[in-house]
Amino acid sequence: MNKNLIDLDSSQAWIRLIIIFIMSVIGTAGMWSVVIIMPNIQSEFVLDRAASTYPYVATMFGYGIGNVIIGRMLDKIGITKPIIFALTLLVFSYLISTLANNVMWLSIIQFFLGFSAAAFFGPMMADISRFFYKRKGLAVSLVASGQHLCGAVWPFVIKDFLLDGEWREAHLFIALVCSIFIPILFYFLGEKSPNLKNDFSKIKKEENLKKKVKILENLNIYKSSKNYGEPFTFTSDSYDQFLLTTLKNVIIDNREVGFIAVTENANDVKAVINERKVFIVRTAILVGIVIIIFSLHIIGIINIKFLNYEKRI
Repeated sequence: MNKNLIDLDSSQAWIRLIIIFIMSVIGTAGMWSVVIIMPNIQSEFVLDRAASTYPYVATMFGYGIGNVIIGRMLDKIGITKPIIFALTLLVFSYLISTLANNVMWLSIIQFFLGFSAAAFFGPMMADISRFFYKRKGLAVSLVASGQHLCGAVWPFVIKDFLLDGEWREAHLFIALVCSIFIPILFYFLGEKSPNLKNDFSKIKKEENLKKKVKILENLNIYKSSKNYGEPFTFTSDSYDQFLLTTLKNVIIDNREVGFIAVTENANDVKAVINERKVFIVRTAILVGIVIIIFSLHIIGIINIKFLNYEKRI
């Protein structure tokens, strides 16, 4: 067996998912860090509320363009070179941002930070989707949630810098963390490809067998049910389809001659169900994180400055 091939939905695929998830949590700092340092930027450069958002706007432009361009690079040359390019640009942009002496110069740098951070979002989802089939939706949504977790984690990692107004030191720290941990994670990611040749035929055989067994099981249930003689519908997941199957006994000349099974594709129904599930799970995770953070603040384990209320006389 080729060691560079990973079977779909295998344990190796899940390990790859975990690595990519962690890379996403670290790498998308280029998108979120500007939000965290905005109060410090506004204070240092003496900006009004509107002008202080210029770096954020530039970051979002870079992030959107980066997802498209780096995603296209991923399609053409694989994941290795785009990630190396993005990581180099990310670290360099963080380092050069410490020399910024006005908001326009910082905004230009933030464009490239957003551009490079995009490599750890859309392209990462595109890559992991190749290694999953039955759990592709779950895998992609988990990688996507890494970006949001990044926005929840980094403020607490660099809060000590920000309390002292040292946003440049915070950028240096982020550059250091990215330059150390992302290459290590990328090394374990390796040059792997999905094993498609054997997996698809194997999955088809397994799913066809499951489909037949499912029909026979439900046929026995249908025969013994009180509603025997009326259409009986059940659902099943087969290969890449969500199926609705309807059973009905066939009567000719007052004599039962057999049964008919009609199966139809209901992927649109499944898609709606999955969207609701993902939304509920992600919302529950974010609410849980917020509750934990507030709880730790209330009991004094962590101290969040903007949550402290001081009565002014």
